Amino acid sequence: MKSLVFLVFVVFFVACSSGSDAPYTVQDCQTDFSCFLTAASSCEPAHVLFTDVMPGAKYHQKTVHYYELKSDAENCFVYMQILSMEKVYSDKAIALLVENGFTEDMIAEAQVKANKALDQYEGKDGVCTFNSSDATLTFLTKLEQGTLEGNVFCEHKPVGTIVSCRGVEDWKDADCRGLIFPAVTGDLGTYLGSKGY
Repeated sequence: MKSLVFLVFVVFFVACSSGSDAPYTVQDCQTDFSCFLTAASSCEPAHVLFTDVMPGAKYHQKTVHYYELKSDAENCFVYMQILSMEKVYSDKAIALLVENGFTEDMIAEAQVKANKALDQYEGKDGVCTFNSSDATLTFLTKLEQGTLEGNVFCEHKPVGTIVSCRGVEDWKDADCRGLIFPAVTGDLGTYLGSKGY
């Protein structure tokens, strides 16, 4: 299914960009998110790699995302894909483990096991549609600053087939689809209601 989402995305953007004689260029921002935000201010085609580190008491979770901007006459699109995801023990957790008799090999083995569970997320992707470059820029600025609240939740029936998705908090004005977003069990409206949305 993730291949289908990506294929639809690629076909859509090739179709959107082929109607003009002007050369189609995509700005490669590499890892410079400010470059990507500049492109987002007018929804110009660009892509960037973004590393997000979520600190925790036991683990720091490091995720590398690929983001790409595209547009048509009415909307701005943000394609996103998880390239890699890993958990790394915090220095405090390592010190505590050593203090409790764990060897370096035991710690390394535990970290490998923790990361195996994350393998299922690598390669998952999705697309969010925004109706203005201002909405896109606000969303991406919060993403870079680490202040983005909420998420998109999708109802899958059967598993892996997206029926509907709904964003909450900072995601509520975006129309998002893809397997990168959490799947809910049961009815989407009932689930979100139980979470206070």
